[in-house]
Amino acid sequence: MPSDALIQNIGFLQLQIVTGEAGTNLRRLRQALSQLNPPKQSLLVLPELWATGFAYGELPALQNEIPKIYDELQELAARYDILLAGTLPEQVDGEKNMFYNTLGIVGGSGTYGPYRKHHLFPGEEAAFCEWLASSRPISTPAGTFGCMICFDLRFPDIARSQCQQGADMLICPAQWPIARIHHWRSLVIARAIENQTYIVACNGVGKNGEQTLGGHSLIVSPAGEILHEAGENEAAEVIAIDWQVKKDAQAHFRSFTANRYRLSAPTKLFAPETCVEYVEQRSMIGQQVVYVVLEHDLSFSRAIELLEEARQHADFLVVGLILPKQDDTLSSRNRQLLQSYAALGCVDAIFDFHELRPSSEQRLKNICLTVSH
Repeated sequence: MPSDALIQNIGFLQLQIVTGEAGTNLRRLRQALSQLNPPKQSLLVLPELWATGFAYGELPALQNEIPKIYDELQELAARYDILLAGTLPEQVDGEKNMFYNTLGIVGGSGTYGPYRKHHLFPGEEAAFCEWLASSRPISTPAGTFGCMICFDLRFPDIARSQCQQGADMLICPAQWPIARIHHWRSLVIARAIENQTYIVACNGVGKNGEQTLGGHSLIVSPAGEILHEAGENEAAEVIAIDWQVKKDAQAHFRSFTANRYRLSAPTKLFAPETCVEYVEQRSMIGQQVVYVVLEHDLSFSRAIELLEEARQHADFLVVGLILPKQDDTLSSRNRQLLQSYAALGCVDAIFDFHELRPSSEQRLKNICLTVSH
């Protein structure tokens, strides 16, 4: 997209969120916009779950208010001729008590998106919220925006992937605690430098349950320069940006575009005992491992479906493939089967199930979520 068609002003509304009080939070948003009076063609980022906070037990009832909140946001966006980016809870279809933490970019003519939080913070959020594996930027008439939501900021592949998909800049709504605010600043700056692009990261302030939020919302340049940083109180800021700065930052090299395939199929083929030791190491550092026992005569398309589904619920997928009994005519075929499954991106390790000792299989079952097909 030509730079003259892109958003020209970017900023944030760093608000104190009252948990479960959507009406109060809307009034604070209106007041902040009135005081800021942002220039037309501005993108303003709000904190994570800015209207509801983490009112997990109240989310089913609060769902009735979400459409009205989007209508209010659209009216405000039209009044000021701006874009507003923040997250709201979105009920998962068919799941009364499960929600996505969903980012939409709201303009005067409607809402663009969604982007749903990819990495859920361990604990209460993971118990009430669902996640999606897709990380696609949000396209609008004023540009394409790569998105992260709070904890997503710690995972650089999310930002990189969206920039590789054509994101013009990055945004990150958050509720980040003051106890780790130095992480927040470092990570926001790192995401800008890594992807050679602008980033706006908006944090909340005040209390969030037992946590105190840290503020320090940031606007950072493609070179990692802090263009504006808020303090620990409510704040609002919008600045004009120069897209030529991004072009200049990427003129000599583009580090974020590199995406080599690092894990070839042969590196995923293991002797069973070696694989068990490798999986134990993964488990010891806290990775969730899923172990799938797979029959060789399952259709390949069905096997792919099952393996991809299993991988979505863990950090590492190990496959024990039940192969035909080997003889001289079958050994080559078995190697080809193992190699074919190893070539799948969702598979992290694979071995011949027949070579696995019962004691070693028990070790796998003790540390893994086990699925048999």
